[in-house]
Amino acid sequence: MFSIFGSHQDKFDETKFKANLRMAGTRIKMVQAKMANSIKLQRRAIAELLALGKFEAARIKVEPLVREDKSVAGLEALAVFCDTIGNRVHVVGTATSCPPELKEAITSVIWASRQTDLVPELHVVREQIAFRFGRKFTDMAQNNEEFSVNQRILDRLSAQLPGHAECVEYLKGICEEYQVSVDLNKLEGAELGSTTGTVPLGMEGEVKRDSSGRIEVPPIVVPRDDIEARLLALKRQ
Repeated sequence: MFSIFGSHQDKFDETKFKANLRMAGTRIKMVQAKMANSIKLQRRAIAELLALGKFEAARIKVEPLVREDKSVAGLEALAVFCDTIGNRVHVVGTATSCPPELKEAITSVIWASRQTDLVPELHVVREQIAFRFGRKFTDMAQNNEEFSVNQRILDRLSAQLPGHAECVEYLKGICEEYQVSVDLNKLEGAELGSTTGTVPLGMEGEVKRDSSGRIEVPPIVVPRDDIEARLLALKRQ
């Protein structure tokens, strides 16, 4: 049945587009504040582990923390792009193709909309851009086929896990912040999955060797705390 109001389901809606950009900016600030508080608490907890010499446990915990800390910076750049596009909604609404001066901002927002579920408004923004410039354009942006997505956005919001060297540098930063003195060799040696030929950190005093001189590492029979319980579970996998 024909409606006198017409259908706007598959058409660019400037008002809806602008409203969701503004809401996305507001939500990003809320997410950043929540993350910043969480990061502060996690850094303190890791500092306590480092002070106790539990380097492997600290190494396990720091990996997701590095990603979260990087995400805060990525979200900051994303908020700037949302604000930039929001201030030029009329330009987007009247252009037949993506304006060159807005291409980096628009493609970065589209790419980021698929990398994080923390800002659902970006999904609406992406759909509105698809209505305006076509699905081919949004597909291009999502895959960064024309290398137009901002590099900071790519680096900070990527799902790629941080490397061991990056995690160690982050741990060193925590040591400096909380004035924790550690053995850097042991800290750098606390790499996940690299236990072959080495003694688990914190167990040096319990080392035994067999008749051929190879190190025998005694298992942790009764974990002393939740951290050791998780470490034991990881080693048995």
